[in-house]
Amino acid sequence: ATPQTVDLLAHVKGQVANVMPDLGVVVSASGAWLQGIWGSGGESEGIIKLLVDSPQKPLRARSIDVSCHGTLIVGGRILDEKIFEPAIEAKVRGIIAGSASASLRPQMEALPFPIVLTEGFGTISMAEPIFSLLQDNMGREAILSANVQTRYGVKRPDIFIPLRAEEVASSETDDPAPVSY
Repeated sequence: ATPQTVDLLAHVKGQVANVMPDLGVVVSASGAWLQGIWGSGGESEGIIKLLVDSPQKPLRARSIDVSCHGTLIVGGRILDEKIFEPAIEAKVRGIIAGSASASLRPQMEALPFPIVLTEGFGTISMAEPIFSLLQDNMGREAILSANVQTRYGVKRPDIFIPLRAEEVASSETDDPAPVSY
C-alpha cells in the first residue's frame, strides 16, 4: 500500500517535541489552561470576547452581533435559549459561560460550535478567578475543547490560552504539565 499524508489540526501553536511513528506527534506549548465542568460540540479556536463586565451577569441576545464573528464569547451565565440564534447568525466559534439551566442541554448539544460551562448546570455565576483570567486575556486567541468523557479516562472540557513566543521566552516555568487533546 502507498503511504498517504494526513493533515491533522493541532489546535495549538507550539514546538514538535516528539514524533511517534505511526501514531502522531507531541506538541509542546506554554499557556493558561482552564477546565470546565460540562461541554458539548467538539473543538474550536477563536479570539476571547467578553460580553459582560462581571461573572454574575448573563449573556444577552442583544449583545451578540456581527462583531462576535469568529470569537469565543464569554458570559457569566446563560439564562435562556434566546442567545443561541444570534450566536449562530454571528458565526461565533464557541461560548464559554459559568452555568446554564439543565433544560437547555438539548439546544446546547445541537449548536454548530462548542460550548463550555465552567461551573455546571444551574444558576451559578462563573468563578471569579476564571472570569478574571479570561478578562485579562480578552482579544487573545484561545482553544476550546468541549469534548467530554465521563467514564474510563475521564476528560473534562477545557480552554487553553497559548502564550506568545516572546512571553514563553521570558516566563520561568518550574514544572510544565502535559495536556492531551
